[in-house]
Parts: sequence; structure tokens; C-alpha cells
Amino acid sequence: MLLGNAALVGELQQLRKENQQGHIGTKESLTRLETSVEELKDQITKLETRIVEAEERISNNEDSVMRHGRAIRYLLQGE
Repeated sequence: MLLGNAALVGELQQLRKENQQGHIGTKESLTRLETSVEELKDQITKLETRIVEAEERISNNEDSVMRHGRAIRYLLQGE
């Protein structure tokens, strides 16, 4: 009976060790995932800023085209 208990204790110790290793692996994976999420957030913020800047440039160009169109019509009326 003593030998059976020793084997059981050995198995429990092995399971505990494997569980600890699994926990460490899970924590490492979670840390990598959190890092990836933070990097993605930074990239999204940068891209959103670029979109806003591009929309402003487009709007400015559209305004310029409209002014040029009015100027051309005015000049053509004078001829």
C-alpha cells in the first residue's frame, strides 16, 4: 500500500509540475498577445490620423478646383 501511495504522490507532483509549466506558457502567450494588441492600436491610431490628414487635403483640393472653375468662367465671360 505504501508503494501505491508513493506512486500516486509522484504522479501528483508530475501533474503539478506540468500544470505550472502550462500556466507559465499561458502567461507568456497572454503577454505576447497584449503586446500585439497594443502595437495594433498604435498602428490604427496612426492610420486614422493619416486618413484625417488625407481628407483635409482632398477637401482643400476640391475647394481649389471650385475656385479655379469660377475664375475660368469669369475670364471666359469677359471674352
